Amino acid sequence: MVLKSYISSFIVSCLFLMLSNTGFAASPGSCSVGPQVMRDGESAIFFKVPSVHEGGSCAQYALKRTCRNGSMSPGREYRYGSCTVLERFTGVNLNEFPRQMENRATKRFNAPLFSRSGVETYRGTMEVLRYRKLFLSGKMKPRQRIENKWASFIAASRDHGKKAILSLEWSFKHADMAPPLPGSQEERDLFAFLDTHVLDILAPSASIITSGNEPFVDTKKEDWRFNPRYGGIPMVEFYKRVTQHVHAYLVRKGLRGQVALYMGSFTQLYSRKMQDRSATRALFAYADAAPFVDGVDLHAHVTRLDQIESALAFARFQTAKPIIVTEYTYVWKMRRAIESDDRLGEAFAGRWGYDPFLPIHDYLVCYVFQRGNGCQFDTKISKAEWDDFLASRPWFIDHFLLKADNIFRKYDVHGATYGFMQRQPSNRQLQRNKAPWYLGFLYSPASLGYNRDGFPLTNYQVLDDFISLQR
Repeated sequence: MVLKSYISSFIVSCLFLMLSNTGFAASPGSCSVGPQVMRDGESAIFFKVPSVHEGGSCAQYALKRTCRNGSMSPGREYRYGSCTVLERFTGVNLNEFPRQMENRATKRFNAPLFSRSGVETYRGTMEVLRYRKLFLSGKMKPRQRIENKWASFIAASRDHGKKAILSLEWSFKHADMAPPLPGSQEERDLFAFLDTHVLDILAPSASIITSGNEPFVDTKKEDWRFNPRYGGIPMVEFYKRVTQHVHAYLVRKGLRGQVALYMGSFTQLYSRKMQDRSATRALFAYADAAPFVDGVDLHAHVTRLDQIESALAFARFQTAKPIIVTEYTYVWKMRRAIESDDRLGEAFAGRWGYDPFLPIHDYLVCYVFQRGNGCQFDTKISKAEWDDFLASRPWFIDHFLLKADNIFRKYDVHGATYGFMQRQPSNRQLQRNKAPWYLGFLYSPASLGYNRDGFPLTNYQVLDDFISLQR
């Protein structure tokens, strides 16, 4: 089971605390390997990696090491006291919209849709600062309350045995603020809100909590650099402290054995510029060294598949701990096509009765989403037309999920989550210079609508490939 790895990490952390409290670490000739302390002459099995995936064996990464008068026998890279076989997963990403999980009529968890889709793992993002602002201002309406908005997120885990990933988002840049100073009253207040109004409600339902979400996107550039007031890089210091805080919370609530704690989500790691940032290196170094951090989370939004491989190669060089990828698309390749004024072309246009010179941006706005002036229609385009549109596009990556999964397996990715349900884009999101985040989901109700049975219509290829990955 996946939870075995979480329990192992918890036990190692507790061992470290117990040994520290007993004074055993100071005994003459003793040795320390991470959190584990050994007496002079004592031997133990250590592992080069903390986990392997299904089909792998921890034994091939094991080495017996001995403490001799304060020094360990050779094999410094064998530093983990336990190794667990992890169960791989491919799940769905809800982002900050957990109501995608609801049945439209009953407003309850849509168990039949999850069952039909083969979904066992799902991921949601909690925008902590935005919710705190709404809460403190008194503007949070009853249906916006976390207990209501996240009811299906909770029910899927509690009542149906699904596995939930909870990502905590800290949008400092959007709020026009810097991370709170370490140990400040501002930080204490923020963490108190996190405990009472977020973790108390959602943590018991989670299998994994990621303490951050896209730090570089959500933090001002000046907070990526060293600041003496923080004693380090403000962004790095905050994400270290919030990770420590969540760990302590889980221990205090008796949840640490069932919830894994990850750091992330790292973005654009295929870029040398991002790889070389001191903040990137510092976050990875902390995640790799902290015994209570179980792994790291990546986002892989790319223009080419090889960029996913570059990102994972870099991440794997930084840590042997488990990696999850909670978002992955080729949205930037699609954006390039829209901005370059890609046209429908004679073949597709001829089959469906369009002007072959119609830009795909205008096709999406007017015919697919029916948002332009004079473009209101009574019916959605057909699924056959939508499938043909995507299949005819030179920028469409054929069987993207299957190809990405092959890369994930190469780098021992623990699991990944892909977009679940398309939402109706706003006029602003449909602008030509905006990334088309409204494309690329298992289900496309905004483009195609719903079947007579009430289930949303599926995107081209994606659901079939998703289901095949569950087998």
